[in-house]
Amino acid sequence: MDIQTIPALSDNFIHLLVEGDEAWVVDPGDATPVLSYLKTHNLRLKTILLTHNHADHTAGVNPLRRATHCSVIGPAECATSTLTLDRTVADHDSIPFGPHPIHVLSVPGHTPGHLVFLCETASAVWTGDTLFFGGCGRIMPGEAAAMWHSLCRLRALDPQTRIYCGHDYTSDNLEFAAGILPDDPAIVDRLKQAKKQERAGSPSLSSTIAEERQSNLFLRADDAVVQHALGLLHNPDPVAAFAELRRRKDVW
Repeated sequence: MDIQTIPALSDNFIHLLVEGDEAWVVDPGDATPVLSYLKTHNLRLKTILLTHNHADHTAGVNPLRRATHCSVIGPAECATSTLTLDRTVADHDSIPFGPHPIHVLSVPGHTPGHLVFLCETASAVWTGDTLFFGGCGRIMPGEAAAMWHSLCRLRALDPQTRIYCGHDYTSDNLEFAAGILPDDPAIVDRLKQAKKQERAGSPSLSSTIAEERQSNLFLRADDAVVQHALGLLHNPDPVAAFAELRRRKDVW
């Protein structure tokens, strides 16, 4: 499987999965760059995968469907009066893409029905707005526990799994993390790398579960070092630590 990432809108990523002349697209918030890529590379769009129902991930669906007659697969929350699904998927479902089975994982927190798509044969996971490079998505009120458990589910994936997320917030996430743990070598080194890419005008396109385990504070809410930095040493509840991290990031 060939995986390509197209920057779109202000900071979105649209991901294409390519096998032969067939392409699938994940979370097309804008149809124009997808159609351009398909035409340039002589590809046939067969399927759209949706992780959740926010417009910056779904706005390109109907134009792409009209132009290519592709099918649309996603969680039930994406089905509306203006967007229909050809197949609704949920936790533990599997979708065949050529020789590659794509597994569906439920990860509520950012939205109630948020899904991610895992392809173990390609060692890749498309995380939408649940897990970002160095961060995570905003959460619905009262959903800190759900989001923490969702992140733990992703953290438990094979360490070499490559992450394809929905937005490029990398420098911002790592600057926030460095403010919490300014002497953490994994965070400091990764922030330097992200800033270097930013100066070069290159989006951050690469990360793995192993890298996120080290430098993503939101995956380390059960780490005593992080809890101490948050002033929660006497309340070592990872959900409370995660909620505090997310609260601080929301107003940072």
